[in-house]
Amino acid sequence: MREVQPGWAWRGRDIPGHKPAFDGFFADRSGRIWVRCYGPGQHLEGCREDAEEVSEFLAYPCWRDRFWYEVFEESGRFLGRVEIPAGFQDSPTPFIEGEMVIANVEGEDGTPYVKRYRLVIPAGS
Repeated sequence: MREVQPGWAWRGRDIPGHKPAFDGFFADRSGRIWVRCYGPGQHLEGCREDAEEVSEFLAYPCWRDRFWYEVFEESGRFLGRVEIPAGFQDSPTPFIEGEMVIANVEGEDGTPYVKRYRLVIPAGS
């Protein structure tokens, strides 16, 4: 905001000290419900806490969130927790049907590409 309006300062409520129980959800083509959950954030070394320029802030972020999905049948029965592989992008929403998951992935060099995964639901779920 300061790039657009110099002298701008946050005047809203304090930032909460905790995260919500979940961030969002979507249904796959098999009717399962995927709930995106966040774990504790990881503080990154070399970040720019007081960056003046947005580009500097984005180039040297201070936090990385860890997230996973909790998957439920349409009936609400919990099927299990799905850990997310490195680089997995959930925007746009991945295509998921049966055991097939197709999602955008960002490589280590920042190159986007599409990757196909096989979903494995734990036995007894």
